[in-house]
Amino acid sequence: MKKISAFIFLIIVSNICVANKVEPYPLDYFAMRDVIQRVSLSPDGTRLALLKTPSKKGNPILEVYYTNDLTKKPLRVNADPMEITNYYWVSNSNIVMSFRQKVRDQIEGFNQGVYEGLIGKLDVEKESLRKFKEVNPGVASTLPQKPEKIILSFRPEGVASPDPRFRPLSYYEFDLKSGQKKLVMRGNIKHFNVRFDEDGNPVFANGFDVANGEFVYYVREPGQSEWEEIY
Repeated sequence: MKKISAFIFLIIVSNICVANKVEPYPLDYFAMRDVIQRVSLSPDGTRLALLKTPSKKGNPILEVYYTNDLTKKPLRVNADPMEITNYYWVSNSNIVMSFRQKVRDQIEGFNQGVYEGLIGKLDVEKESLRKFKEVNPGVASTLPQKPEKIILSFRPEGVASPDPRFRPLSYYEFDLKSGQKKLVMRGNIKHFNVRFDEDGNPVFANGFDVANGEFVYYVREPGQSEWEEIY
């Protein structure tokens, strides 16, 4: 009896599929970006930001809502002709944004790529966006205890490394008001990737031991200068 029921069920499902002319999704559907991504609250919880891709071929735009009234029209920001790739709350009303733009059709140098990136600061209250001149920075820390400063990472040119995957980063404290930066520390093959605490102290690093061919992980206490191997 169960076998007959299953057989009848398959016939019904088949007829429904034929009647509705079910077609597989086109391949390009699987390459589409998420419509909504990177949703986050401001530190005080009064604002909600997200990246929205409004169309199939469009670039993401940043939308900022007030959490006490999500029906209110949001602040919308795009970076045309650049593309927004990420954003970070640095205070209750300021957001640091990362952008990129295609600037060349072919890779001309080592690990150069066809894109170049910038960062900018969005003042949500004034609805103003300021872009900075630094090229291809990474945001290493938003420094929650210093609302007007962040730590940026850069891959310096001409730094020796036995493997291009392990090129050391240099880290700078960047002032969002003045646009000036000062060196925090230079990475090396032993500590080529560093993480910082909320006060800007380097507390975690990983590197590569060339002699033994091993990845090594390190920690250090705030205020100390020596790294301790942990793994």
